[in-house]
Order: sequence, then structure tokens, then C-alpha cells
Amino acid sequence: MELTINLTILEELTSLQSEEKFVEHDFYPGAPDETTRKWCESRINNLLERLIANIEQNPNRGYVKREFLKTLSDLKEEDTEEHEEAWEYLTRILTILGISLPEEEVTKWINES
Repeated sequence: MELTINLTILEELTSLQSEEKFVEHDFYPGAPDETTRKWCESRINNLLERLIANIEQNPNRGYVKREFLKTLSDLKEEDTEEHEEAWEYLTRILTILGISLPEEEVTKWINES
């Protein structure tokens, strides 16, 4: 499915990239230490960097899914709390890109072959 990519979407992705990530908020206690926080943040920021650089040439769900899988693979050794927080960022990215999936469908979408 083709995505509509415009300057606003790229600016929103860039804005998300500039946010400090994996810090304490609401029900998330923050990463267990600064090394873990920076590592996890760098994985999400690398994903955003790839999307910003390439989404206009690959404006489709398949490309987004492949990039998400790379990031999830990088984060596979992290604790449950960091996985859940990463999913929050991935969900925000889906929203920015206009990919509407109910929350329970996101995992299913990622795991489809």
C-alpha cells in the first residue's frame, strides 16, 4: 500500500528524532541506566534517520515493516520495559506515517511473513 509522504510528515519524524527517549514518564520508569537509555534511543533514532532519508523513495508499508524489523532485532536483548517503550515509539511513527492499525494489530502486522 502506497503512503502519502509530504514535508509535514518528514518534519514530524525529524521532531520525534530530536526528542530524548527512554526517559521516565507516566508509567514508564525510564531505562535502568544511561548506557541502556542511549543505546535504545540510538536504535529508534537510527530507524527514524533511515525513514527520513528513504521513505520518499519507498513510500509503502513493506519498507516501513522491514525497517521496523531491523530495529526490533537490535532491541531483542533489552528488558520488557524497554521493549514496551520502543513499541510506543514505533506506534507514534505509524501514526505519523498514516498507517492506521489497532494496537493489537501492530504486533500481528510485524509478525506476518
